[in-house]
Amino acid sequence: SGLMDLYEDCVDALVYLKEHESCYGLDFERSVLLGESAGGYLAAALITLPYLAHPMFQRAILVNPITDLLDSQWYQRVPEESNHPVLRGRSKVEIAHGLSPVYHISDGTPETLLLHGIRDSVVRPRHAQSFYDEMCLHKREAQLHWISDTDHAFLLAEYQMEKGNSLSAAAMAIEIMDRWLWKNVK
Repeated sequence: SGLMDLYEDCVDALVYLKEHESCYGLDFERSVLLGESAGGYLAAALITLPYLAHPMFQRAILVNPITDLLDSQWYQRVPEESNHPVLRGRSKVEIAHGLSPVYHISDGTPETLLLHGIRDSVVRPRHAQSFYDEMCLHKREAQLHWISDTDHAFLLAEYQMEKGNSLSAAAMAIEIMDRWLWKNVK
């Protein structure tokens, strides 16, 4: 499956960075994983899917993330079969389930901040809601913030500090992320 390949590419990149952490001046103990939309899917996959032995992040921010490939909108994009060793011989439903972050939240899933545009026409808001609900069921730290009057890709694609006389969706999201990131810093 292409998604499994993308996931493994991200894992390989993270392993490389972890192995060269001091060379690049990185600190994975204090790093936060961030992804929006398809990047939100990959970030969610990196913190939940069981194919990565040791999650490297203590916290993650998911913006308009795709979390459930069984959702009819995304299920049609799941391949009927896969040659990937982890997915080979599985049905389409099993592949979709196996690659859906929402079904793999566990005791090891890091603290997560979810931001979603309430009017998102690309990724249904229920993706963030379902992920948040599962985090709560597993007693994992999570926050969910709805960005009002906002569609998809508001953080990166539509970045601007002000929109008319008010803060833009991106500026509101940055404010929420800033508060969340600093809440445990002493």
